[in-house]
This record gives sequence, C-alpha cells and structure tokens, in this order.
Amino acid sequence: MSRRLTEALALAAVWAATVYGSYLGTYVLLGWTWGQTLFVAGIPFAIGAAMAGFITAFLLIGRKTRADSVQRFSRFFGLLFGLTLALTALIFVLSFRSYFSTWHEPFLSVPWLFQTFFTTLAAVFLFLGTALKVFVGLPFIVALILSFAFTRGALDRRKVR
Repeated sequence: MSRRLTEALALAAVWAATVYGSYLGTYVLLGWTWGQTLFVAGIPFAIGAAMAGFITAFLLIGRKTRADSVQRFSRFFGLLFGLTLALTALIFVLSFRSYFSTWHEPFLSVPWLFQTFFTTLAAVFLFLGTALKVFVGLPFIVALILSFAFTRGALDRRKVR
C-alpha cells in the first residue's frame, strides 16, 4: 500500500473517530440514553467524516505547492470541514429519500420532481437544525489542530525527511 493511501486512511480514521465521539458526547449530554439506537444513529456522522478525511488527505497531503502557510491552512480546514458537512448532509438526504420513496410518484414525473426537491430540502433542514451541533465543539478544534499540523508539514512524512 502506498504511503499516500496510508496517510489518507489514517486521517480518515482519526477524523471519523473524532466526529463520532463528538456525536456521542453531544447526545448523551442532551439526555439520550446509552443503547443501540444511540450508536446506530451516529453511523452517518462517522461515514461522512471518514469519506471527507480520506478525500482531503488524498487531495492535499504529499502534493507540492507554492502556496503560503495561510493558503495551505485554509485549503485543508475548508476542505476537511466543508466536505464533512456536505457529505454528512448528503447521507441524511439519501436516507430520507430511501424512506420516503415508498410514497413518491413514478420516477421523473413532475410530482416526483417536486416530492424529491422537498424531501431533500427537509433532510437538509433537519441536518442543519439538529445535527450541526455535533460539529461545533470537538471536531472544530481537532480540524484546527490538523490544519495547523498540515500547514507546518507535520502530516506529510515526505517533507520531514
């Protein structure tokens, strides 16, 4: 396995564990009880974070660039955090779509287009209203730390040698 792939998988695992841990901490503090439902409901957060961490690391770590440290920091932070939010929201949309498709009209009909649009809108609204708080605490701080480490070259083993 290549070094770049190994680094991408490591960042994906660390980022997914951070977001999933933040999810558990947030909802336990809100009064949810420990149980199977709590653990299963956090899987979309971990999957979205893992995909975002992998894509971010694969695109940015190990690339030669003439960007200064501020640009490197903003690229890493923006891509990691923005992609995590976008991919997790996409997972919410897909789960809504699969659930509500039973009651939707036939594919590509005009009512189906409206139903799909409003189902997607509702899923994104629910994500922003209920799930966004997971990303405010620990993941934000860890993303800052990882971005600073990326800016300094600590995440890139090729630069250290």
